[in-house]
Amino acid sequence: MKWDPNEYDGIKHFNEPITSIWTPDIVLRDIANNEYDEKTKTDTRVQIYSDGTIIWYAQVIYTAFCNVKVRWFPFDTQVCDMIFLSWSYSGFEINLIPGKNVDNRYVANGVWDMVAVREKGRTFTFACCPEPYGEIQYRLVFKRHATFYISYMVLPCLLLSILSLLVFYLPSDCGEKLTLSITNLLALVVFQEIIAENMPPTAEDSPIIATYFTCMITMVCCSVISTGVVMHLSAISQPMPTWVKRIFLEKVPRFLCLTTFSFGKDAEGEDMENKSIFENHDTNDRAILEDGKVDVSTEGKDSVGREPKSFNDFVELVKYIKEEIAIKNDENSDHILWQRVSVIIDRMLLYLFSLFSFICTLYLGVLIAHGSEAEYNDILNELEEDWPLLK
Repeated sequence: MKWDPNEYDGIKHFNEPITSIWTPDIVLRDIANNEYDEKTKTDTRVQIYSDGTIIWYAQVIYTAFCNVKVRWFPFDTQVCDMIFLSWSYSGFEINLIPGKNVDNRYVANGVWDMVAVREKGRTFTFACCPEPYGEIQYRLVFKRHATFYISYMVLPCLLLSILSLLVFYLPSDCGEKLTLSITNLLALVVFQEIIAENMPPTAEDSPIIATYFTCMITMVCCSVISTGVVMHLSAISQPMPTWVKRIFLEKVPRFLCLTTFSFGKDAEGEDMENKSIFENHDTNDRAILEDGKVDVSTEGKDSVGREPKSFNDFVELVKYIKEEIAIKNDENSDHILWQRVSVIIDRMLLYLFSLFSFICTLYLGVLIAHGSEAEYNDILNELEEDWPLLK
């Protein structure tokens, strides 16, 4: 359809309904919906130019099937191929030519950034038909914006993991100790569900970040179990076995930089310790307890010319002896010993879980950073080698 504008009052182009001209049946091969219907044809118009050019801006939204790889989510790069062809007309009837400057028409959004667009056309034949058929293939490369996912999923998970370590700092008899562990566990499960909702179901690859969440959930589950065990130990009042004392009160504290506790003094050592309390007190200076009364002699001097101790000094000495005996009774009581064992186990678990959390975070973080960058570079190198640039 051509005409000379000089013969038609200088008219170079005009608009017509799409139903008034013939249109090719070019479709998207891997289409995921069927929204392209007759209403699209009746509601749009075409621009017809005097040189025979016809431009048709069809108001169509295509949803295509793409092979999604979520291993490096949310730092992943996705490649989507869109193939357009005609089902009815062969290459002798329709010549499909790739468009130009397709990337300039991309509308940016907050989730994806289109980093590259490549196109190529090819001709193929079917076994039933000798004539060739043409198609146009566009390869679109998208890179996900990870800021949103880092702020709302990765960092909260990391903070919850650190918060779960603080459980081992709470006293063993604190009721909120177990509550905090279970709350952290539920929060991590919720975050894992959020990640699952933002990823397409696939059986090919499992995202690394899901593995990280699984490790953290496993760690918090173990912390809940260990918290219950520690709380049980802190409530025991039965005599403590000797091997428990040797391991958890003498040997383990040395590796944790904690105070060790010694047991098993002989009778002579105990007598010497008791005698040391009175090492500065002479027998002539001691008060005489008789019938519940205290008789303090204040007249005369002893053999070395020193006056006897006063009544206040004697009272202070009795208080000191009483405090020492009370402290030793408390320290050697079974309940206090079990509480000390629970504190040492808490400190040991704190170091173990901190080391586990640090190794998992560091290893998976480096793995995701290196793997996503390597995947991105491989995709761009493949485009440079096998796909021509749009001119």
